[in-house]
Amino acid sequence: MKLIQGHKVFSIFLLIFCLQNLYGQSPVEKDEFFNVLDKELEFYEADWLENYSTNRDISIGAEWFSESDQEAYLGQVIYSDKKLKRKLKNKGKGKNEIAVLFIVITNNSKYRILFDGSSANVIDDKNQITERSNIEEVIKKFKYKAKAGTKAFSRIVSLGFLGTSSYDEMRLGSVRSNLSKKSIKKTIVEPGESYSRLLFIPASSIKDGAMIQIPIQNLKRLLYLDLKLNLPTDIN
Repeated sequence: MKLIQGHKVFSIFLLIFCLQNLYGQSPVEKDEFFNVLDKELEFYEADWLENYSTNRDISIGAEWFSESDQEAYLGQVIYSDKKLKRKLKNKGKGKNEIAVLFIVITNNSKYRILFDGSSANVIDDKNQITERSNIEEVIKKFKYKAKAGTKAFSRIVSLGFLGTSSYDEMRLGSVRSNLSKKSIKKTIVEPGESYSRLLFIPASSIKDGAMIQIPIQNLKRLLYLDLKLNLPTDIN
C-alpha cells in the first residue's frame, strides 16, 4: 500500500514538473490553496488587540478573522462578514456554519506555560459549553474541487496525465496541511513569547455573554488556570 501511495505522489510531482517546463509556471503556483501554505500568520502580542484580558501576567486576545483575512491565509472565505455581523446582532441561528477567530496568547510571567489550545471551547452566560470545530468539520466548508474549464484543470486534462480527482486530492491535502499548521493547538509558550493561531467555532455559539475558555498550566508550579475572554462584539 505504501509503495502504491509513493508512486502516486511521485506521479503528481512529475505532473507539476512537466507543466512547469511546458508553461513556464505550474498551475499550482496560481492556486490559492497552494499559495497560502507558506503564508505565516502575522506576529501579534495579545494586548495589541482591542479585545484582550490578563490573568497572572498571561494575556489572551482575540479578534474575528475577516473575509479578506480568510482569503489571504486560508485561500477561501468560509464565513462571510455579512453573516457574522448578523450573528453579532443576535440575528440568524448560524446552524452548520463555522466562524474563525484569530487568537493570541502572550506570556509575560516568569514561567513556562502549557497552553492547551486543543481543549479550547466557548461557554455562554449559563455556563453551557460548546466545543470548538475540529479540522474535519472545517474542511467540509472548503470548495477545493476543481471545476471543468479552469486553467489549471484544462492544463492537466490536455496533457493526459491525471484527471480532476488527482488534482482535487492535491488541493485537499493543501487545505488539510494549512489548517493543521494554523489552527490553535497544545503548545509550550516561553516567558516573554507570544503565540498566534486560529480558532474555529460553531457560529451558533456566538451569543451575548459568550466567552472563549482555554486551559493553561504553569509548568513550574503545576498551577492550572482557565484563561477566559469575551467573544469580540465587532469586526475590526
